[in-house]
Amino acid sequence: MTLITTRGSYGLLAMYELYINDHDAPIGVSKISQNTGISRSYLEQLLNKLKKANLVSSTRGVLGGYKLSRSPDKITIGEILISLDGDVSVANTTDNPIINMLYDDIKNDISKS
Repeated sequence: MTLITTRGSYGLLAMYELYINDHDAPIGVSKISQNTGISRSYLEQLLNKLKKANLVSSTRGVLGGYKLSRSPDKITIGEILISLDGDVSVANTTDNPIINMLYDDIKNDISKS
Protein backbone atom coordinates (compact mmCIF):
# COMPACT_ATOMS: atom_id res chain seq x y z
CA MET A 1 0.00 0.00 0.00
CA THR A 2 1.36 3.37 -0.98
CA LEU A 3 0.41 6.46 0.95
CA ILE A 4 1.73 9.09 -1.47
CA THR A 5 2.35 9.14 -5.19
CA THR A 6 5.71 8.38 -6.77
CA ARG A 7 5.94 12.05 -7.76
CA GLY A 8 5.42 13.07 -4.15
CA SER A 9 7.94 10.55 -2.89
CA TYR A 10 10.59 11.67 -5.39
CA GLY A 11 9.84 15.31 -4.66
CA LEU A 12 10.37 14.75 -0.95
CA LEU A 13 13.62 12.95 -1.73
CA ALA A 14 14.82 15.84 -3.89
CA MET A 15 13.90 18.36 -1.21
CA TYR A 16 15.74 16.29 1.39
CA GLU A 17 18.81 16.27 -0.82
CA LEU A 18 18.66 20.07 -1.05
CA TYR A 19 18.20 20.22 2.72
CA ILE A 20 21.22 18.06 3.58
CA ASN A 21 23.36 20.04 1.13
CA ASP A 22 21.98 23.41 2.24
CA HIS A 23 25.10 25.51 1.77
CA ASP A 24 25.60 28.85 0.11
CA ALA A 25 26.12 27.37 -3.35
CA PRO A 26 23.27 25.85 -5.36
CA ILE A 27 23.37 22.15 -6.20
CA GLY A 28 23.31 21.08 -9.83
CA VAL A 29 20.61 18.81 -11.21
CA SER A 30 23.21 16.19 -12.17
CA LYS A 31 24.48 15.98 -8.59
CA ILE A 32 20.95 15.73 -7.16
CA SER A 33 20.10 13.06 -9.75
CA GLN A 34 23.24 11.11 -8.93
CA ASN A 35 22.63 11.26 -5.17
CA THR A 36 18.93 10.38 -5.32
CA GLY A 37 18.73 8.01 -8.27
CA ILE A 38 15.99 10.14 -9.85
CA SER A 39 16.42 10.55 -13.60
CA ARG A 40 17.60 14.00 -14.62
CA SER A 41 14.61 14.70 -16.87
CA TYR A 42 12.06 13.69 -14.22
CA LEU A 43 13.97 15.61 -11.56
CA GLU A 44 13.88 18.76 -13.70
CA GLN A 45 10.08 18.44 -13.95
CA LEU A 46 9.80 18.11 -10.17
CA LEU A 47 12.15 21.00 -9.48
CA ASN A 48 10.22 23.24 -11.88
CA LYS A 49 7.00 22.56 -9.96
CA LEU A 50 8.77 23.19 -6.65
CA LYS A 51 10.18 26.42 -8.07
CA LYS A 52 6.72 27.62 -9.16
CA ALA A 53 5.56 26.98 -5.59
CA ASN A 54 8.48 29.11 -4.29
CA LEU A 55 9.94 26.16 -2.40
CA VAL A 56 13.23 26.19 -4.32
CA SER A 57 15.15 28.79 -6.25
CA SER A 58 17.49 28.30 -9.17
CA THR A 59 20.62 29.88 -10.51
CA ARG A 60 21.73 29.50 -14.13
CA GLY A 61 25.24 28.92 -15.36
CA VAL A 62 28.21 26.68 -14.73
CA LEU A 63 27.96 27.12 -10.96
CA GLY A 64 24.18 27.13 -11.03
CA GLY A 65 21.64 24.73 -9.66
CA TYR A 66 18.91 24.65 -7.05
CA LYS A 67 18.62 25.43 -3.39
CA LEU A 68 15.85 25.80 -0.87
CA SER A 69 14.15 29.17 -1.20
CA ARG A 70 13.65 29.52 2.53
CA SER A 71 14.64 27.96 5.81
CA PRO A 72 13.82 24.21 5.96
CA ASP A 73 11.84 24.68 9.16
CA LYS A 74 9.48 26.97 7.20
CA ILE A 75 8.70 24.29 4.57
CA THR A 76 6.12 21.61 5.28
CA ILE A 77 5.65 18.19 3.78
CA GLY A 78 2.11 19.23 2.90
CA GLU A 79 3.39 22.19 0.85
CA ILE A 80 5.78 19.95 -1.04
CA LEU A 81 3.15 17.33 -1.84
CA ILE A 82 0.50 19.87 -2.81
CA SER A 83 2.93 21.72 -5.09
CA LEU A 84 3.70 18.48 -6.93
CA ASP A 85 0.31 16.78 -7.03
CA GLY A 86 -2.10 19.69 -6.65
CA ASP A 87 -3.48 17.91 -3.61
CA VAL A 88 -2.28 15.44 -1.03
CA SER A 89 -2.99 12.26 -2.93
CA VAL A 90 -3.37 8.72 -1.72
CA ALA A 91 -1.98 6.63 -4.54
CA ASN A 92 -3.56 3.33 -3.51
CA THR A 93 -6.55 2.53 -1.40
CA THR A 94 -7.76 -0.80 -0.14
CA ASP A 95 -11.02 -2.66 0.20
CA ASN A 96 -10.66 -2.19 3.95
CA PRO A 97 -12.72 0.84 5.05
CA ILE A 98 -10.72 1.18 8.28
CA ILE A 99 -7.43 1.52 6.37
CA ASN A 100 -9.07 4.02 4.01
CA MET A 101 -10.24 6.06 7.00
CA LEU A 102 -6.66 6.05 8.31
CA TYR A 103 -5.42 7.30 4.92
CA ASP A 104 -8.02 10.07 4.96
CA ASP A 105 -6.95 11.13 8.47
CA ILE A 106 -3.28 11.21 7.44
CA LYS A 107 -4.15 13.16 4.29
CA ASN A 108 -6.03 15.75 6.35
CA ASP A 109 -3.17 16.05 8.85
CA ILE A 110 -0.63 16.60 6.06
CA SER A 111 -2.85 19.22 4.42
CA LYS A 112 -2.99 21.17 7.67
CA SER A 113 0.82 21.25 8.06
